[in-house]
Amino acid sequence: MTIQTVDGIIRGAYHFANPSSATGAQQADFFVSNGGGWSNDGKTLPGALDMEWNPYGSMCFDMTQTQMRTWINDFVTQHRTRTGVNPMIYTASTWWNRCVGTDASAAGSNGSLPQTGTTQQAVVVKDSVLAQNPLWLARYSSSVGPLPTMWSSQNRMHAIWQNAALDAKGYDTNIFNGSLTQLRAYATTGKL
Repeated sequence: MTIQTVDGIIRGAYHFANPSSATGAQQADFFVSNGGGWSNDGKTLPGALDMEWNPYGSMCFDMTQTQMRTWINDFVTQHRTRTGVNPMIYTASTWWNRCVGTDASAAGSNGSLPQTGTTQQAVVVKDSVLAQNPLWLARYSSSVGPLPTMWSSQNRMHAIWQNAALDAKGYDTNIFNGSLTQLRAYATTGKL
């Protein structure tokens, strides 16, 4: 797929997740193969995984929090395997905390993981890994507000804040949490 660019425009693609239709890895493969790839050209942001309310049924796609974390982890892992970078995760704190979870024990106070052999370890490791993805926070307000617990518990910040839907020109408005130089570096390295 060829995507045309305009000089000076930094752009990226996002994938609206539908966890009830296919596995996370299958959806990541589809996304990367159909315009969601990444190149270090300084104009292309890493792909974004849009995790939000299910418009087709139950809010959390009839999944438990553990199932949802596993699905997202599978998407992230496959995306990283195919592109070499982690996708950004687009979500709202209310949806994430309800459907993915608020487990603040993603890392101990010193950043350590729980002891091997505990029943919490598998979920905790995934939580810690998920919070390493850049966060694109949806919150239509005059302030960023609380982040999903997985990010706030690790003192991580949002990368982009979608602060309003449909401005005067019909676009959602988003604010990058950094300088233009940092945004260009992210489009070049895939890392924040």
